[in-house]
Parts: sequence; C-alpha cells; structure tokens
Amino acid sequence: MKIFYVTATFPYGAGEEFLAAEIDALSQSVESLLVVPLHPRGNLKDTWLETESVRSKGKKLFSADVLAGFLAYLALKPLRVLRAIAFLLRHSRPNKKFIKNLTVIPKAAWLARMASKNDISHIHVHWGGTTSSMVMLSCLMSGVPWSLTCHRWDIYENNLLAVKSKAGKFIRFISRRGAKDSLQYGVAEEKISVIPMGVAVEGSPPVRTFEGEFLRVMCAANLIEVKGHKYLLKALSILKEDGLKVRLSIAGVGPLFESLRQMVVDLNLAEEVNFLGQIAHSELMEMYRLGSVDLFVLPSIELDPVNHEGVPVSLMEAMSFGIPCISTKTGSIQELLTDEFNNTVPQQDAEAIAEKIKLFAEDAEFYTSVSKLGGEVLTAGWTSKNSARMLLEKIGCFDCNKV
Repeated sequence: MKIFYVTATFPYGAGEEFLAAEIDALSQSVESLLVVPLHPRGNLKDTWLETESVRSKGKKLFSADVLAGFLAYLALKPLRVLRAIAFLLRHSRPNKKFIKNLTVIPKAAWLARMASKNDISHIHVHWGGTTSSMVMLSCLMSGVPWSLTCHRWDIYENNLLAVKSKAGKFIRFISRRGAKDSLQYGVAEEKISVIPMGVAVEGSPPVRTFEGEFLRVMCAANLIEVKGHKYLLKALSILKEDGLKVRLSIAGVGPLFESLRQMVVDLNLAEEVNFLGQIAHSELMEMYRLGSVDLFVLPSIELDPVNHEGVPVSLMEAMSFGIPCISTKTGSIQELLTDEFNNTVPQQDAEAIAEKIKLFAEDAEFYTSVSKLGGEVLTAGWTSKNSARMLLEKIGCFDCNKV
C-alpha cells in the first residue's frame, strides 16, 4: 500500500516532533509513505532520514511547482476541480475559515495530481483545520480515499468537521474526550475512532530508583499559560522553604518567558531553576536516556472548555524512559495517568504539586512503583507501533506487514 501522510509542517521546522514515531512505525509496514506538509517552513529536521519506503515532498503553498501542478490538473480534470470547489462553496459560510480554505485549492489540485501519478492508495492527514481542508478537496478531485486525525484545538475550531467526517473514510481522535466533544459539531458518530498517539518503545522501559542528593525535575513545555509553569515555580518555592533540594530544568520557549524569569527572581529560585530554551528533541531524549532527569512535571491548567491539554506526548516520552511523572487532572491527561498512578493533582494548586514532588523525593518505594507502572501502561497501549497498527487496520491495510 502507498500512503500520503499529510502534516502541517513536519518534517520541516521545529514543530510536530510527536509525529516522527508514528511515521517510522507506519513506514515499516507499507510499500511507501510520502510525508507532505501543508506549510514546509524552515529547514528539514536534522533527524529526518529518507529511505526507500519513507520520503518527504515539501512545496510551499504558492510555489511555482504547486501553481504549475494546479494548472496542469485543472486542464486535465476541469470538472473534478470545479466540482470540488463547488462542494466547498456549498458547505461554507463567508468567514475567516472559508477564506483560509480557499487558499489551499491550488495545493489540493497539486496533491491530487501527485496522488494520481504515484498510484496512492490512501491519504491520512493530521489536524482538522486547513490542512485537512486541502486533503478533502484533493480527494474529491482524485477519488483517493482519505482519513483525518484531530488533536485538540482543531476540534474546537470546527473547520467543517461534520462535512469532513462524512466525506472521509474515518475520523480519528487521540482522546476519548476529544471524540465526545466533537459530537457537538455534528461529527458522524459512526465514523469516529479513538486511536491515541504513541511513542517509540523498544522492549520494556527501565524501572528507575531515586537515591540522589537532590531531585532533578524536568518540565518540557511551551511557555504558554495553559502549561501552568507558574504553579510549578510556586511549588518549588514551598519546597525550598521546607528544605527539600530540587533542581528544575524548563525546556521550551514562548511568550511567558520574561514573566516566568522575573518570577524566578522574585521567589529567589535562581539557583534552583534553569531555562534551557528551545532544545532539540533528540537532545531531550538523550538527557532522559542518560538518567539526567529524575522526575517530569507538567502542571497544566484548563483555561476554558476549549483551551486545555489533550494527552500530552511529553508525558509518554518521559514514561518511556522510566521517569515518573506528575501532572494535573485536566484535559485528557487522566486517560493516560489513571487514578492507579496516584500522580495527578488538582489544577492551579502549588501546594498539591509540592506535596507530590516531596512524596517522590522521600518515598523510594513509591518512586519505583510509579516508574514501573508507567512502563507497563505505556507498552500496553501507548506505543507508536500500537497506534500505527490500529491506524492501518482502519485504513484497511490488512495485507500490510505487522507493525
């Protein structure tokens, strides 16, 4: 089976690193996988390696190649292109999302031409916004079956989700909450599949112990409000007053950097907190592998019914190296970190975060038990191989090699 795998930017730029493991797993089971970003911004990732079975095709939205492909396909299949445009007009309202959808028509035709030339069997696309609008239009032109993965914000943006769910073969959600919330937008329930994102896990994750002089905590998350960094800093201040030695590394960039840095100064935490900035994904994974992190904390908050976490891959990545995690009872986090872990706390509660960090630091048996349970839960249902297998079954690739 030959598949197009459409992204927003991957494998270009700094985003969508979480797709790499799924792409790798899929590529091991299909004849060929071509990764096509809507917006190939920046350079190819240093970690991106093309093989006979997995390649990328990065063309900017209004590049000469895309416009030439659009005109060529329009000349070859004018009725198909016009019918796809008419379909979009018929199901749209005059708003900002409609304008954005119009801009992807040329690349949709270019993609349809590419799919026809390469004898593509299926197109799978991530994100329910304009990225999937392009794929929907392209498949209306080419007749190639397609499917869609929705994550979090793209559900609540509701860019023709009901229309897309009916037009595509199926619509995948990475969390049960996302699937449930999509119903309010008219998504066809019979088309819904819940298939979580996963991470690469080889064998069983190590079971870790903690006996260090101070606890090395990592928070890898963009510096934005929904991640709740300020509550972790407040928790660190509480722990410092209690005499517990903790060192916190914050990996990520964002608009809250200056305010968080000032907060570190105000709380007298300059020796305890290190801002790492934007570090390469491979560098972060190497820190985990070398045992440079004892505990991962993601103190996310729920700003409103729309702005919250899905199931953070950052938690899965830490767990895949046996690193215990602490997070909050928000979004879809508890679909991964169930009550059995005893490692989630109420949101916006610095004291609860501090108490949980202290428990990991002082109770060696609890620390090891959570490390062990994390590995077991992850390998049971949250690996990229498992996600790829479920995705291929929904696509209908029953003759693919087992992932």
